[in-house]
Amino acid sequence: ELVVVPKPTPVSGDGAANGGVSFARPQVPDTKLFLEEMVAFYGEVCGLARLPEVRLPEVREGFCWGLIMLPGITIEADLTAMKAQYPVFRWTDKNLDEITKSVRSADTGPYAVWFRDRVEADSENASKSAEGLDREGIPGITLPERIRLERWFYWRTDQHLDVKGWTLCSGSRHSGGDVPYVCWCGGKLSVSWCSPRFAHPSLRARAAVR
Repeated sequence: ELVVVPKPTPVSGDGAANGGVSFARPQVPDTKLFLEEMVAFYGEVCGLARLPEVRLPEVREGFCWGLIMLPGITIEADLTAMKAQYPVFRWTDKNLDEITKSVRSADTGPYAVWFRDRVEADSENASKSAEGLDREGIPGITLPERIRLERWFYWRTDQHLDVKGWTLCSGSRHSGGDVPYVCWCGGKLSVSWCSPRFAHPSLRARAAVR
C-alpha cells in the first residue's frame, strides 16, 4: 500500500536554501518521513508498490535529504523520463551507464544515502576539485545519485536544483578519467564533464553520508 506524502507549496530557492522541502526534525532527518517519501516517489514515477528493505546510514546533523537507489533504474532510464518533462543537454550521446564508473552502485543491491538539504551544492566544497576532495577524504555524490536527486526534487516541487552553480559528481568518473557535473542552466538540465583537477567557486560536490 502506497503512503502518499502531501507535497508542500513550492518555495523559491531564493527564499529557502532547501527549496521548501526537507526531512529535518529538527536538524537530523526523520527516517520515517524519509521512507514514506521514497515509497510515494517510486510508487508514482516507477509504479512500484513497495520498496525492498534498506539499511539507512547513520543520521548526521544537516544532512536532511536522502535517496534510496534501486537496481535496474539506470542513468539512461532517468534521463529518458526527464526529457519527457523538460529539455536535457548531455555532453555525449554515448550510453552514460556504459562509460560512467561510480564509487557506489545499486547493481549489487539497493542502498540509501544522505545529502545536505540544499538546492545549491555544498558551499563547504566550493573551489575543491575532485582530486582535492579525494585527498581530504570527502565522499561525494555520484552521477546516478545526482540525476535521481533532480528527478525527485522536480517531482516534489516542480523546481530544479543547481540553478546558480553546478554539482560536481565527485563520486563518479568518465571512462577517460574526467568527472561529471550537473546543473540547470539555459532552461535545461545539463550533464557535462571536467578534469578531476579543475576547481571553481561555483563547482561544488554534494557530500554524501553512506
